[in-house]
Amino acid sequence: MWLILSWLVVCCVNQSFNLPKTSILPGDIIIGGLFNIHSQYDDSTKLCSRINYQAIQLVQAMIYGIQTVNKDSNLLPNVTLGFKIGDTCDSPEVTFNQALEMANFNIIDQIYSYIQPSASCSSQCNCHIAAINHFSTSNNDSRPSIPIRPITAVIGADHDDQAVVTATVFSTFDIAQISYGSTVSVLSNRYDYKTFFRTVPSDIHQATALIEIVRYFKWTYIAVVAIDNDYGNDLGHRFLLLAKANQICVPLHLSMDLEIKQKQLINIIAQLKRNTLINVVILIAYEYHAQQLFNMVQQQNLTGKVFIGSSGWSNANSILQTVDPSILEGGLMISLESSYTKDFYSYIETLNSTNNILNPWFNQYYWSNKPLNGNLCKSNSSSSCIPQELFYNIHGKAGYVITAVQALAQALHAMLNCTDDYCPYIDFDSIPFSRLIPHLYNIYIQNISSSWPIFDSKGDGIPYYVIKNIQRDSTSNRLKFVDIGDWNGLVGQCYNNSQGKLICDQKLMLNPEKIRWFDNLTWPSIPPSSCSQDCQPGTKRIYDPIDVCCWTCELCEANQISNTTNAHDCFDCPTAEQPSLDNTSCIPRSVTYVQPTDPLGIAILVYESLSIAVILIFWIMTFRFRSQIIANTCTTSYILDHLLLLSFVLVSSNAIVIIQRLTIINCNILFYLFFMSITFLTAVLMTKALVLQYSVQHQTPKCHLLHNSPICMMLMIMLSILIIQAVVLFLLHYFLPTIVSKDVTDSNVVYVYCAQQYRIRFIIALVILAVFILIAIIVVKKLLPLAKQFKDIRWIFNSLLIIFIILSGITPPYLLLRGPLERSALSFGSITIALTICFINFNFRICHIDRYNIPTSVTTTNILTPSATRDQTSIRSVSSKTDVNIGIDNAHHIVVENTLSSDTPS
Repeated sequence: MWLILSWLVVCCVNQSFNLPKTSILPGDIIIGGLFNIHSQYDDSTKLCSRINYQAIQLVQAMIYGIQTVNKDSNLLPNVTLGFKIGDTCDSPEVTFNQALEMANFNIIDQIYSYIQPSASCSSQCNCHIAAINHFSTSNNDSRPSIPIRPITAVIGADHDDQAVVTATVFSTFDIAQISYGSTVSVLSNRYDYKTFFRTVPSDIHQATALIEIVRYFKWTYIAVVAIDNDYGNDLGHRFLLLAKANQICVPLHLSMDLEIKQKQLINIIAQLKRNTLINVVILIAYEYHAQQLFNMVQQQNLTGKVFIGSSGWSNANSILQTVDPSILEGGLMISLESSYTKDFYSYIETLNSTNNILNPWFNQYYWSNKPLNGNLCKSNSSSSCIPQELFYNIHGKAGYVITAVQALAQALHAMLNCTDDYCPYIDFDSIPFSRLIPHLYNIYIQNISSSWPIFDSKGDGIPYYVIKNIQRDSTSNRLKFVDIGDWNGLVGQCYNNSQGKLICDQKLMLNPEKIRWFDNLTWPSIPPSSCSQDCQPGTKRIYDPIDVCCWTCELCEANQISNTTNAHDCFDCPTAEQPSLDNTSCIPRSVTYVQPTDPLGIAILVYESLSIAVILIFWIMTFRFRSQIIANTCTTSYILDHLLLLSFVLVSSNAIVIIQRLTIINCNILFYLFFMSITFLTAVLMTKALVLQYSVQHQTPKCHLLHNSPICMMLMIMLSILIIQAVVLFLLHYFLPTIVSKDVTDSNVVYVYCAQQYRIRFIIALVILAVFILIAIIVVKKLLPLAKQFKDIRWIFNSLLIIFIILSGITPPYLLLRGPLERSALSFGSITIALTICFINFNFRICHIDRYNIPTSVTTTNILTPSATRDQTSIRSVSSKTDVNIGIDNAHHIVVENTLSSDTPS
């Protein structure tokens, strides 16, 4: 393996000198790096100025990452990484030229990173020309000649406008690019930027994090100041969309040009001063632009504002050190943080001007700034000097640079089919490094996430931010960043817990007790930022016609409520509910029931009492005239009379259930009681008619239940009818369960009723009952010829007709009406059926028992023709064995009159 040659010239220089724009470390595989080492570029002179200490730290992070990989014996074991780092001077033009140079690096023979030594150099400091290992020089040139390999991948650029330019170039040449700072969402487009990756999250997530912070502190009236470029426009636009969706008003959306103009800054600050209700300002900018704005804020003495900084100027310690604490105290920052920081910051604390020769800009920065102790480095000083403290302050992006190096190294390890001990021999000059792209999607960084890839399907990094609070140090009276929480886009998924409740993890986690606002305000105090006070539940917003971001709060009308803070409108309660006293919730209206003390309740109870009294009177009289009734009919008919009286009681008792408080249980009781009692009444009437028919047809009044199989069969049929009806009712109840609903009248009176499914099954059961009654009517109608001998049959027929008519009359009101009319229909209808049938069947029989009675002897008249007289022996025989009277009528017929007591065996 050829010896690695590192050649680097380092010297203390003044910013006016021609500065080196490239630093090279040869290796088997070259990784490019693009950093804004200088933050200002002059188009006319083509020179860079204003050195950026944070970018020098990022360069150091890349060097540290490559050194770490080269020292790792298990990662690219026999492959050495080199680098080519370029200064983009925070200029899209310079960045584009650097990208083209790196894309065409394989056709350049020699690249040098050097500067012409200054004549004054030796008098100011020690200049160092370091050669690591070996280097060779050509015969015609005193400068070292370095073997050059093509660029495999590039780390950078930092800002969005630079990243968009470079992503276009590197995607054209199929060179993998990993940005450590660009967050603009357009770069997630894999069609246009197929080789672009980034270790930082997209601004899609940053906009969400900003909104959640604003919502957390309930700020509703804020301003947005954004830099006028891809970064500011994209993040600002996404934030405004989310703000509108979350009812956060942004009356001021101001832009800053990339080229800072004093007039523009003064105008921005004037508008912020003028609108005193806006106390929160979202600042989307880079560090340089934020610095210029805060300098003007300090000049204009604008205080009492909470600035919320985007990631573009997070961890900007230079701003904290140069701005008056009263300007930024209490501000919040969204900071990009990576876990690759602890070891790195231990590493940079060991660096000084003598041992850090791989980073030429470190020494340039060292000699151009005063050390922390305020003394310049002396040329005769034997000790090493420590640069200004800003270089050693934590910069969140440094971890993302190291992550990018690690991701490239692991992807190269996979692409080259390396094991932990060896990588197969490869001609590094001819490797198609476009094969590296697929491997980057499968890289996991252990100390970032053990279960999430470093890049998602769009090449974006893990969505994670650290939330910081800018606080005044009580000792030094200087500003500092204090971590108060984080926003993690990998959480927030929803799941069902063991109780089945939907639980969603929170992405934003803050420790508000650690927050310090301006004017020594602490939690739970929060600086207000709203045009109007919150409208509490029970009120609604009435918006200002001139400024829609402002409103007044108006109480809801008497019949309306609002149950959320800042409700846009009030709404009516459901018909069965009414507003609470404070108009914040709907409460159930009190239900009106038919009470026993109400006129309707009294009428029902009186009518019911009358019905029961009449039934009991007839029942007592039935016992009283038992022998006469049995003599007139038969024993079984007498038993059926008692069952008939029992059915009257059951039918009449429906009214008692109806006037009770209506519940699901009461609905079901009423359903079974109503239909079973009417079915029972109808079955008893029909059976009684059939028993009387049997008595006539068989010319015997002896119809004992236990002594006559046909009579027993009739009673069994009646019982079967009742069982079948019960089964049908149960099935209807099972498949159409009861629901109690509420009905509200125009006068807001609430009644409850058995709801629609109950009504459907009521109609089905009613149809079945009606069919049964009609069958009974048809059966009894055929028995009407027997009514001359048994008036009961006529009464039974009339009773069945009345049942059918009354049921037909009460059904429509019960099904269609609500409240008292519904109850009245069923109550009075049930009592009327019982009372009417009772009168029809028992009144005439009991009140006219003597006239109703047939004589106690049953006379059977036999008409004999004259021929029958021939057999006189036969006649005498009959006369001798029975109690008979024999005679001849006027038509010369022989009349045999047989007189038998109804209780005497025939």
